[in-house]
Amino acid sequence: MAVISSPSTTIKYIKAIIADFFWGKDLDKRKYHWASLGTMCLPCAEGGLGIRRLLDICTSLQYKQWWSFWSKVSLWSHFLKSKYCQRAHPIAKKVNIGQFLMWKYMMKNKIKVEEHIGWRINSGSCSFWWDDWLGVGALANYTTSVSSLNNATVAHFLVDGKWDERKLRQQLLVVWSEVVECIERCNQEKRVTLVMWKTPPPNRYKLNTDGSALHNPGKIGGGGILRNEQGVIIFAFSIPLGEGTNNQVEVQAACYGLNWCIQHGYNNIILEVDSELLTKWLL
Repeated sequence: MAVISSPSTTIKYIKAIIADFFWGKDLDKRKYHWASLGTMCLPCAEGGLGIRRLLDICTSLQYKQWWSFWSKVSLWSHFLKSKYCQRAHPIAKKVNIGQFLMWKYMMKNKIKVEEHIGWRINSGSCSFWWDDWLGVGALANYTTSVSSLNNATVAHFLVDGKWDERKLRQQLLVVWSEVVECIERCNQEKRVTLVMWKTPPPNRYKLNTDGSALHNPGKIGGGGILRNEQGVIIFAFSIPLGEGTNNQVEVQAACYGLNWCIQHGYNNIILEVDSELLTKWLL
């Protein structure tokens, strides 16, 4: 029972043996049913004998499997984590065809067990999104934008025992109360703005560039495209630019495109960007 849930036929057979023990097992005499097995399984305070139901025993042992897997360091837990949880967090995993039967039972019972498991921060090794360290349930239950591959720990957001607000803002992009307030104040009608690319005048070229940063600051990359008066593509590029900010990458992408044009003899260039700040700098 501690390894795998017993078949229903086995449970019924064991129940019959227990019933024969209490009711007597004399083939020549009629058995006297003192009480039903369900009544005997009730607590003594409720008129039973306090006998544990076999189904409850099986369920509790299955729950204990999840707790042992999650809280103890053992060869068994290490094997399961290596086999099924190399990338995704165990709580975020779903049952798939071909998985070990015991693992399927653990996946089935984990949600029920997790409702009764709480974590203390201490060293911060518990999961920021998937463990209940706030006492209100896992934070992943309150949003649909968290990937199952997000294994960030609480310690990742702590610096010298204090919260790193920059990292928290990167993960918690919006505060719901602020979103609600914005929705209540939004009385503007829906408007559609048509954005069109216009060809450059005759004998001129148009260079469009753009840049983006993974974080601000963070890894940055830029790109651009050069077209003639007929809209035909002359040159296009997309390159990584190291580390920097959003404004920095906008400038670098524009400089890269202009340098290429100069080196290859393309003059009369019209530079078009989507950064208002860069436009003001150039003007």
